[in-house]
Amino acid sequence: MRKGTLVKLCLDPARSWADMPTVYRHTTHEEKERWRNSPASKGFNSAGETKLAPQIIAVNYEDGDTWTIVRARCAPIIHWRKQPKSVQIMNNRTNEIGYVRRVNVELV
Repeated sequence: MRKGTLVKLCLDPARSWADMPTVYRHTTHEEKERWRNSPASKGFNSAGETKLAPQIIAVNYEDGDTWTIVRARCAPIIHWRKQPKSVQIMNNRTNEIGYVRRVNVELV
């Protein structure tokens, strides 16, 4: 796979019981500020610490969507840790960019 290649999402062969893969993207500054000003950010978590703004959001897509590879090899920070063997892809219908593991994409 190379940059600019057209791909579609598929199931991970090792996890055949799972649903379609989740594509994540980083939240924007405006989304973080909107969350900080919302009632969901007030209070403390179960450990007594202040709540942190979400760092990622799942990208919505349909089963028939095609994607274009933006970066063929990357290791984004997802859920506060590095996720190696990933690919950065762009949805051709919505132009939204996100990250998913390389095993979950196949050439069209």
